[in-house]
This record gives sequence, structure tokens and C-alpha cells, in this order.
Amino acid sequence: MKEEKSYPSPTEEEKLIKERKKKKIIWTSITAGIVAIVTMILLLIFLIPRETKYEIELNSNITGVVLNGQGEYKDGEEVTIVAEEIEGYRFIGWEYKEEIVSEEKEYTFKLTEDKIGTYTAKYQIIEYTVTLELSDGEIEGGSEFNYTIESEDITLAKPTKEGYEFIGWTWEGQTEPQKEVTIEKG
Repeated sequence: MKEEKSYPSPTEEEKLIKERKKKKIIWTSITAGIVAIVTMILLLIFLIPRETKYEIELNSNITGVVLNGQGEYKDGEEVTIVAEEIEGYRFIGWEYKEEIVSEEKEYTFKLTEDKIGTYTAKYQIIEYTVTLELSDGEIEGGSEFNYTIESEDITLAKPTKEGYEFIGWTWEGQTEPQKEVTIEKG
């Protein structure tokens, strides 16, 4: 017959130690699982490429100009910016980083890192020269003056010439002499 071995019953202290070891193993497993999940989330956040958008801003050196094309664009995307024609002003070009990059009102470019930022529509006021033909007469202020779209109203003075009477001003499209002529602002 085979002898059975008997083992002494574990003491309360041994039971308590065994139970603590089980709990420690469980908590270690749970902690390792949480660390693994957090690591996976961080990898997803930082390693998966995301579509980055860049802001193109537009402004002008004069007020009241309508500009089109401002917004967010992806790297490599084609961008078209447009400045409107403004009466009394000449469009000089699109300025980017203090350099004119296009003299066209409509400018299209491929967005790259070196083209992200603010584009300014640059305008220059047009200065007109008016020359009065006086037929050897004289006029206060001279026979030539300049004006722009921003100039105030200009009323032409009456010229003088010894032995003659002033009957009025005429100009292209106006053959009937006019004694009082005002070039209105704008």
C-alpha cells in the first residue's frame, strides 16, 4: 500500500501571504494593460499622419477692397487669390513678405511651407494731370494741375486776356462753352 503524505494545513499567515500575491499579480496585469492602452492611444495620436491646414490671409493697402481667396488650405493645394479693380487706383501687385510676387489681380500658386502667411493687394492712386488751353490768356494758379480720386472738388477759375471776354470752357465731348466748371471729387 502506498503511503499518503500529509501536508500540514497552511497557517492563517501563509493564507494571507498567498492571497496578497494573487492580488499583486492581478493589479500588475491590470496596470500593464492600462499602460499598453495609453501607449497605443499616444501612438495613434502622434504617428498617424493628419491633414494639416494652413491659413492664407489677405489684406490691402487701401480700405474697402473686396479680396477673394482667403482661407484654410492643405499643403500642396492650389490657391487662387483675387483683387478687384478699384476706380481711381492702379493695381501694383500681390505683396508677400515685402516682395511683389505677382502683378496680376488673379494670382494662383501651389501652397508650400514657404508660401504660408499674409498676402497684401497693393494699389497706387492714379494721378491725373489737367492742362488748360488758355490761348495766350492767364489764369490764377497756372494752366496745369493734378488731381486724384481723393481730391476735393476743383472749380476752374476764369482766365483773363487783355481785349477778350471769357465765354466759357469746352472739353472733349462738351462743345458748348460753360462758364462755371467744377471737377467733382472722385
